Amino acid sequence: MQKKYVFMVLILSLFFLSSCNLFRDESKAKFDEVENLLELSFGKDGIDSLITEDIDLPTSLKEVFLTWSSDKPYYLTKDGKVNRGVDDVEITLTVKMKYGDKTRTQNYVVTVKGDKIIDVSTYTITFDSKGGSEVTSITKEADTEITKPVDPTKDGYIFLGWYE
Repeated sequence: MQKKYVFMVLILSLFFLSSCNLFRDESKAKFDEVENLLELSFGKDGIDSLITEDIDLPTSLKEVFLTWSSDKPYYLTKDGKVNRGVDDVEITLTVKMKYGDKTRTQNYVVTVKGDKIIDVSTYTITFDSKGGSEVTSITKEADTEITKPVDPTKDGYIFLGWYE
């Protein structure tokens, strides 16, 4: 009788251990499948993924539940809302995958493309030669180099140069 009991416990233990391995293999396969689907959107680890507008971050794929987080939530929230700044911002987007009681975490590095607005302000420089010869005004866009105008002349005076 005791041999039968030991044998039954041994059989049940083997069954339990093998079912654990099957679940682990199944969860690994599920996680791998979800990562492959996410790579279609973000690329391998998110490399070369430029984001310019809100994105859809799924909460489940293939029976795997997904929870998202961002290291810069001002620019990209866990819900996929994008707030573009002036310059490009590199963000680590993290997804925690859960299947049964198994979890896996994957990071994707993405870039939220800046929305730089270029100011094309123009400025006019006028000169007062205090009764000397006329110096032509210069109109240029901001942050562009100007060419020094012709030196003014005035009887009885010597022009010493332009201020920088």
